[in-house]
Amino acid sequence: MFPPRFSGFATRLGMAIAALFVASAASLANDAMTFTLGRLDSAPACGAPCAQFIVARGEISHGSAFGYFYARKRAGDRDLPVILDSPGGFVMGATFLARKWRELEVTAIVAAAEPTCRWGGNGRACDPRDADGRVQTFSLVSGGRCASACPMLLAGAVRRLAMSDARFGVHRPAINKESTAGRIALSLGGDDARLQKRIDDDLPDHFQAMGIDPRLAERYHATPNETMDWFPVAEARALGLINALPAEVAGHPALPKALLDAIR
Repeated sequence: MFPPRFSGFATRLGMAIAALFVASAASLANDAMTFTLGRLDSAPACGAPCAQFIVARGEISHGSAFGYFYARKRAGDRDLPVILDSPGGFVMGATFLARKWRELEVTAIVAAAEPTCRWGGNGRACDPRDADGRVQTFSLVSGGRCASACPMLLAGAVRRLAMSDARFGVHRPAINKESTAGRIALSLGGDDARLQKRIDDDLPDHFQAMGIDPRLAERYHATPNETMDWFPVAEARALGLINALPAEVAGHPALPKALLDAIR
């Protein structure tokens, strides 16, 4: 038992730690998100200076922000759009990076990008001129997915686009009680109900701060964690999660025309 003067602090600390380990149960089997510098085949090859975008694929982790900033630094800290395809991941990792994206006025595109060249793997070898920065060429092949914690991350982008067949999914976040930190959080004065309430209360605040319709948070709360509420681009647009069309951002210096033309 903690002394009285520490009990309130312990409870708050327990809640904060638990928030770090909130995840979609389904997403835990996926690979951690990677950030790869990319360009279209039609773009010139000259390494990192010629990268046109950053491809973000996989589960959002606590280290995702470091991966994003490392890729951005390799590209000369340029304002590159992010092509996003993710099944979800950890809430704190998603919301932290979302706030950074908002500060940097990032553009995000929900799409599945497949590499057309690889470094040291099967498939067409990458142009040697792209060795600096390990830039790969990609094509946008489908809409991809943005589910669970991914919409929380996407909300941070200022300009949010998607392929017409992209899919979005939400469900109520759950506490990962099997993790070491989750157990520590519960031992520091939290309990399932109180920790879950804290998480549920924070979600509408996050979306409101990002200018997203509060109905999106309601859909999270209404869907049990073990299921997924999937919806198409039209609904994502109605909720404000997708807020731009290629024609509306044409001419933006960070968005090459060929990349916008690939969003169909």
